[in-house]
Amino acid sequence: MLTLDGATVRSLFNHMGAISSGQGAFPQVSAGLTITLNTLTKKCEEIMINGEPFDQGRTYKVATNSYLAAGGDGYRMLVNALHRYDSSASLRDVVIKYIEHLGGTIRPHISGRINFTDKRTHAESMQQAA
Repeated sequence: MLTLDGATVRSLFNHMGAISSGQGAFPQVSAGLTITLNTLTKKCEEIMINGEPFDQGRTYKVATNSYLAAGGDGYRMLVNALHRYDSSASLRDVVIKYIEHLGGTIRPHISGRINFTDKRTHAESMQQAA
């Protein structure tokens, strides 16, 4: 768990906008967060957190894995966290517990948390990922 200032959060989402299709490194975001990425400018144009606009003057808590928290996959901005807590739980165990919490069945669906200004580019990315 990382505590990040607003500038670091903005940098985090801008990095997501710069990740090329098929490159990997593209994380998923939690329910309650909605972002709009511009694949042409490679920037994040909009961030909504629990229905509220992103406030660069606030601090935010971000849950991630140890690899990304240490700057892996180009997320170097995360090493600048104001505070960090490592639960030492393995990602495998966390995923297993979550699937058990869901009753043992995963029901994938598109939730609209990650949006793209260029829908065509997004559609091509999804086809390449499939």
